[in-house]
Amino acid sequence: MRYDIGIELGGAHVRAATRARGVAASAPSLTASRGGEILYSGEDARSLLGREPRGVTLSRPVRGGRVSDADAARFWVGRLIGEFAGKLKKGAVAFAVPPELPEADRRILRDAALGAGATACGFLRSDLASLLGSGRDAAAPKGILLIELGAGRTGASVMSYGRAASFRSLSYGMGRADEELAALLRESIGLSVGPATAEELKRQLGSATPGRKLYVKAAGLSGATGFPVEVEVDAERVEGATIPIAEAAAELAVRAMRAAGDAFAEDLLEAGAILTGGGARLFGLERRIANRAGIRAATAEDPANATIRGLHRAIAEDRWEEFIEAAGDA
Repeated sequence: MRYDIGIELGGAHVRAATRARGVAASAPSLTASRGGEILYSGEDARSLLGREPRGVTLSRPVRGGRVSDADAARFWVGRLIGEFAGKLKKGAVAFAVPPELPEADRRILRDAALGAGATACGFLRSDLASLLGSGRDAAAPKGILLIELGAGRTGASVMSYGRAASFRSLSYGMGRADEELAALLRESIGLSVGPATAEELKRQLGSATPGRKLYVKAAGLSGATGFPVEVEVDAERVEGATIPIAEAAAELAVRAMRAAGDAFAEDLLEAGAILTGGGARLFGLERRIANRAGIRAATAEDPANATIRGLHRAIAEDRWEEFIEAAGDA
């Protein structure tokens, strides 16, 4: 089966690639709807985050590695296929999906793709896609530990010969830190901030290890007066939201290594761990993983786009065709 379009529905972004052009689309995965009608999507919907008009609901197609809004999923699949299918002689679509994605969720994606005009549909494991996009040799016989830290899901797999010797996952990712941080600021300094401000504080001050002496000014509402204020936020408060997630990712990596067995011990000491996903850019994460797992760790170049880059390789290079599981007929 030759696949022409690759789609990744991520916890924070949707991305698409075509066999000929490579990575061709990326947008925030948010949709804004009222009464079942989608009004805005992508950047337009993201601009409403935390300031939704009355009756407007923001949603994402997936959350925690599951399809959480089937209508949003169908919208994004249809939009991405519609953008490229007319330019292609064929329109077979491959999705990068978490290994634990249930069959019911796969059917939603398959039906959405076929309903949007795709000629066929298939699924590639996200851990293999991420490894393919990380720059490492995904076909190597020796094992390597892959850690996917996205916005809405965390995964850890020991990969060898393009297959997973073991994998473990969590139904949350670095996006949880935004919610935790907003709660911490309200409780500790009486500052209410919106989702976009919490995300920016996480980006600037977030860390996987404590001790950084950094400060950033943030605007929000005073809990005492209800008026807008600007407050200096220190890194220690932000670390209270990011360090627990980093430690959970490190513990997940250890569980995946133990599940793979002692046959991979020498391989992992040699190859180490590779980190992918937008959360992999968290300051100090490599060191925490290395200290916890006892092996060296490195972050993939452009980790947020590793999965879609790898999915493009899988549909562009015929040798990876056997790793894409055909979804069957409608």
